[in-house]
Amino acid sequence: MNGTLRGRRPEPGRLVADAAAAVRELEGLGHRDPILVAYHPIARMNPYQALLYAGAWRQGVASVPLFDLEELDHLVALRDATGARLVLHLHWTNRILEGAADPVDARARLDMFVARLDRFVAAGGAIAWTVHNVLPHGAAMPALEAALQQAIVDRATVVHVMSSNAAAEVAEWFTIPADKLLHVPHPNYIGAYVDSISREAARWELDLPVDDTVYALLGAIKPYKGLDQLLGAFAEISARDGGRRRLVVAGMPSNEPGVDDFLERCELDPFISLYPRSIPGDDMQVFLRAADIAVLPYLRSLNSGVLMLALSFGVPVVAPRVGGIAEIVGPEVGRLYDPLEPNGLIAAMLAADELRTPQARDAARRAAERYDPARLSSEFARGIADRLATPVGSVGETSVPAGGA
Repeated sequence: MNGTLRGRRPEPGRLVADAAAAVRELEGLGHRDPILVAYHPIARMNPYQALLYAGAWRQGVASVPLFDLEELDHLVALRDATGARLVLHLHWTNRILEGAADPVDARARLDMFVARLDRFVAAGGAIAWTVHNVLPHGAAMPALEAALQQAIVDRATVVHVMSSNAAAEVAEWFTIPADKLLHVPHPNYIGAYVDSISREAARWELDLPVDDTVYALLGAIKPYKGLDQLLGAFAEISARDGGRRRLVVAGMPSNEPGVDDFLERCELDPFISLYPRSIPGDDMQVFLRAADIAVLPYLRSLNSGVLMLALSFGVPVVAPRVGGIAEIVGPEVGRLYDPLEPNGLIAAMLAADELRTPQARDAARRAAERYDPARLSSEFARGIADRLATPVGSVGETSVPAGGA
């Protein structure tokens, strides 16, 4: 698999046809009470959604991508025709208020979105939400973003979280009732990306010395990832070590303040290799196989797909002790630090030298294997089905342990 969906690939404008086909498929599999999940927004470059829904069919749950919220009314009509239970599964919420001219405009967008949710629920639909972030990264109006998050929670039947401490982490901004929580961890990416290149070939392709310590910063280049802190830490440890350390930065830059300056500083440093572009799934293996340590210098984080991606390739990590990261990263696979500690990142990067071993890489891979996508997908689907069958208020949090149900 190359990081994209295989086989059938639904496209905009085909929602009703694809949803009807999905319901027929469930009925053909013997599910007499089919559940149709329409998910929005769509993330094609990241296989996370494909992994989350892949095992749901066996639980009587089918998923279809909802490209345009305007099509929700068509799904309600389909539900009336087929009898399928209908769920709107929301993921990232950043686009709802993104681009608002001022708070008045943002409030109008918020109200319009919430009114759409209310119409959907009134028509018999249910809402599920996966909490990917505390607030959208780079939120210009955090109070309104928090109000939007709370409005979604208030209308949701299921609030899916990926770490056991998520409700506490978001409590400063919004509240998730315990009877709505469904805890299913982030799945690993083992097998979701091409993984055929050797360490030696990857380093040759990136023109990296075979014996140097190589750190990798992967994924979208955004200020919340602690860009300045990383450059400062790397400069110090590189100076200490006579230029035997390298930093590889690969990902699509955002247009947020400070990113252009970060890119310029990377270009001027002879020990930093910069690839400021979207990385195709087939190419991701090159950066991961070349790396000794994946660095996640995030200033704030609730969940991290990059963390699970690194572990899936057997790459130990340096990461902050925030969000759900500490639930995944033990001392055998990473070094954690307090992001408020002035020299915390430097100390963690130096301490990670102990993880430049085959044993640490094997441990990282084993840590990833605990989060099997097939099992977690099935648990997620069962959680959705159970919540639809059980009124909110009569159950507590459902939690799926990493090692097995």
